[in-house]
Amino acid sequence: MMMFLIIGLAFLSPSTVSAKAKRFDVTLKPSLTSVKVSWPAKKGAVRYKVYRSEVTFTEDDPIYPKLQDYKKVAALKGKTKTSWTDKKVKKFTYYAYVVKAFNQKGKQIACTYQTDDLSYACRGLGRPSLSNGGYGENYTNSRKKLHLYLSEDYYAASTKNAVAVIYRKAEGEKKYKKIATVRMKNGFVEYMDKKVKTGVTYHYKARLIKKSGGKTYRSKKTNSLELPAVNFRAKYRVKCLTPGGTYNGDTLEITLCISKAGKYDGKTLISPVDREWNLYHYIPVKNTEGYQYPFRFTAYSSSNSLWKPIPEKGIELPAKGNLYLKAELQKGENDVIRFGGCSKGKESYIELEEPALTYQGPGVGYTMTVLDLSEETGSAYQEWD
Repeated sequence: MMMFLIIGLAFLSPSTVSAKAKRFDVTLKPSLTSVKVSWPAKKGAVRYKVYRSEVTFTEDDPIYPKLQDYKKVAALKGKTKTSWTDKKVKKFTYYAYVVKAFNQKGKQIACTYQTDDLSYACRGLGRPSLSNGGYGENYTNSRKKLHLYLSEDYYAASTKNAVAVIYRKAEGEKKYKKIATVRMKNGFVEYMDKKVKTGVTYHYKARLIKKSGGKTYRSKKTNSLELPAVNFRAKYRVKCLTPGGTYNGDTLEITLCISKAGKYDGKTLISPVDREWNLYHYIPVKNTEGYQYPFRFTAYSSSNSLWKPIPEKGIELPAKGNLYLKAELQKGENDVIRFGGCSKGKESYIELEEPALTYQGPGVGYTMTVLDLSEETGSAYQEWD
């Protein structure tokens, strides 16, 4: 698949670029062995100079090279000289290019450099991206199968006729083992790993391989992707220790007891939410009127006696046993706090979103949680948006 990457014109001072000059673009076309740089003929230009700079990254974001960072790599004479192939590029390295146009008098009349846009290219097979293709509420993942999604590096050579090699190791194993070879199609691969053991956490990597002209080209391996073979939806036992009723005051402190109900549930993390309150919902039996109250967790205990503030990094729900949680309800715009609590005959539940509670199951997306205080149950799943 050919990708055309465009760098637009940054307007220079009036002394160097005509105010009537049309936009001057450059197109980059990476291959397995080179990067082709091309541009449209510029009216009045009889000579072009090509400049190149390596592109570095902060995490996934490129750092824009300054104009002085570009070094001249080619000079072409003639009105029709509107392309140049760079064969002296290193593999796994990303480059940006600037083209300058000159008239018969040697005066620069246009330049493709601009400060607020950047395109770049890498010769050879770029490092692909590996992610979980679980799509949240669509239930593609489970504790019996894990879905992988591999996409090509669109700034590198085409992956047509390339294959993706997928590697895996279980938690605690030292070496990755090849588990599948899948042909790339339209720039991506979807693979379902059905040979997983329930409750085990797996680490995945992948790379691309392509043969051309009697040579074999390989990409770098992806970063490691960690996926647990656990239940997609977590289940909890929940008990409210604060009686239901009507409470005066601006806030109400309540105590909850929560524990895992699913044998193969993944990691659940409870976090403080100082930046925003989550909503608590109380619904009377007749369902004629509902009340909403801002809600947040404040402290935890393993014994319901020695309480500690919830750390910023959160506290993990233990695999066995209870975790006691203190929380606050805020009156907000209501006159009093009508709390369902553990009172019989009243529906009462808490709806939470990340980051108050995060369920690290096999899916992707934000955690959505419901703690039903009347039924003393709870569940969490990852909703993909």
